[in-house]
Amino acid sequence: MTAEEPEIPLHTCLFSFDEPYESETIVADLEFMNRIFTERAMSIDLEWQLEFYIQLPQQWKDSPVVAKACFQYTNLDNRVLQEKVAFAQLLIGNRQYFRASDILSKYLSLNDPIVTYLHYYARFLAAEQVSAEADTNKVTGKRTFQSADFNRMKRELETFYDDDKKECDVYLLYMLAVACYRMNFKEDAVTYLKQVIQREHRFWPAYKLLAISVKSLQELKDVILTVRDHSHWLFHLFVAESCLHLHQYPIAAEIYTKIKHLGLNGSDYIDSNLAVTLTKRQSHISATQVFGAILAKDKHRIQNMEHYADALYIRKEKAKLFSLAEQFNSTHKFHYVTCLILANYYSLCGEHVKSINFLHRATRLNPHDSHIWILLGHELMEQRNHQTALEIYRKAIDLDPNNYRTWYSLGQLYDIMRMFESALYHYKNAHRLNNNDSRVLVGMGCSLERLGYKDEAEACFIKAYQLGDCEGTSLIYLAKLFAGMDRKSDAADVYKKYLDTFQESLVADTNHHISAISYLSEYFFEIGSYVECKHYVDLCMNNAATRDNAIAMVRRLTIATNPPVPEPVEEMDDVFAQMDGSDGEQDSNDTSSTDHHDGDAMEQNSSSSDGEDGNESSNEDEAGGEGEET
Repeated sequence: MTAEEPEIPLHTCLFSFDEPYESETIVADLEFMNRIFTERAMSIDLEWQLEFYIQLPQQWKDSPVVAKACFQYTNLDNRVLQEKVAFAQLLIGNRQYFRASDILSKYLSLNDPIVTYLHYYARFLAAEQVSAEADTNKVTGKRTFQSADFNRMKRELETFYDDDKKECDVYLLYMLAVACYRMNFKEDAVTYLKQVIQREHRFWPAYKLLAISVKSLQELKDVILTVRDHSHWLFHLFVAESCLHLHQYPIAAEIYTKIKHLGLNGSDYIDSNLAVTLTKRQSHISATQVFGAILAKDKHRIQNMEHYADALYIRKEKAKLFSLAEQFNSTHKFHYVTCLILANYYSLCGEHVKSINFLHRATRLNPHDSHIWILLGHELMEQRNHQTALEIYRKAIDLDPNNYRTWYSLGQLYDIMRMFESALYHYKNAHRLNNNDSRVLVGMGCSLERLGYKDEAEACFIKAYQLGDCEGTSLIYLAKLFAGMDRKSDAADVYKKYLDTFQESLVADTNHHISAISYLSEYFFEIGSYVECKHYVDLCMNNAATRDNAIAMVRRLTIATNPPVPEPVEEMDDVFAQMDGSDGEQDSNDTSSTDHHDGDAMEQNSSSSDGEDGNESSNEDEAGGEGEET
């Protein structure tokens, strides 16, 4: 899919949501899956089925399905074999995979589908365990280690399929698809999975694996056309899950919402996936609200909670993140999601060494999740270990080359290393995989600006805002671009748009708010708009980071709005003349008021007065001379 290719409206052009779901069909499908998953010791899928079932409306079912303490299978005639199967199921549940497969290997000649499936399922889990333990010894390895038993399993399962394609057990065919997927034969896996769904459209694990196997919307469209029943609820879940994996978050969110409206409202599985789409679209406040509501109903539900931790980390809500980490560390201490939550918390606290330690633990628990390796690369970047971070990101691409976040992270790393052309290349790859993330466009815009492509950078920032930049980062960089191009009026308009759109309390980075109000206060002072300048100066006064500059700006505003009135400077001769006239008038007044003095006294007084005036004039001359010299 090219960067400019529009989203394919899958939910409108290929199928519709006209009819509400039939409650009897959903209940019957879930009860069927309960039996299948129980027989085959598929504990993870059984957990999904039971959670879905118990959250259905009460009127849809007579009584909830009760999970058994151990797996049971009672349809075998051979009692000894029945005991062996029950024991193998229990061993798989306790993660003793080698032992379970070895016990059942002696009974493969009976060609019982349950025995055969359990044997290969246990072997697959054992091979996964060996691969995980061997692979994580080399953290920076470029390739994921694969147990040799994967290839042997694939060849053996292919013999079942080649002998009788139509009669091959559908669940063994699913195991063959799993082996192909694990060995990176993705096209073969898709082919087998489509056959599984055509033969048994109620088998959710096949849908789930197919959802992460499709590589593009066009490939998803081709798969949709092969499905007969487009109104089935599992099919709708599959399309939503596929869009989520393909990073088409708006489409996924819309489909999940329609599924809820058709009757499956109240499912934590659907709500948590909806919350993931909100997180990926940077609607972190809404996402934290949805995740909080899920935990309020089921405080120990750990699925997808790593995305809740991501949202809290971005929001810098340290207290809530600490509470989440403390809760799951007490109940799910050795779960990889708990490690991710703790890593986020310690990273927010600035303790990056502890964060890296928990991420290493998470890679050992779940080595095939590219999201973990991406977070590990982030932490290594925080420690300025750029070379190791580069190797970690490369490993994440090996695990999932379609994860745009890895390409985006590599772009950021090359930006830090000031290799802007390489950064732009990786940003473009990220945008090719997901053209709905405004952060990728912001990164592209920054690289283009540094390479001197100002117009292209401006277009990227504008498009990022139009996509729905929830944090307003695109507007901040656009305003800075305009300011650097001496387009001060345009920069001011963009900053005002940012302040009008985004409240300080609703964005994670308050530095954006500080940049906007600081620039606007200075801009309006320069153009002489002192009333608007004072408005932004008042906003600066309310922020500790800008208070000192605001105080200085208040002084400048005071001088600009109330300039001092200079006193008129008079010529010194005029001053002396006024002084002499004033003294003459005073002498006259004194003479008229003292008519009882004799003439000698009047002459003496006049003489004395003239002497004093002479001294004052001399002093004035000296002061004036000093003033001019100064």
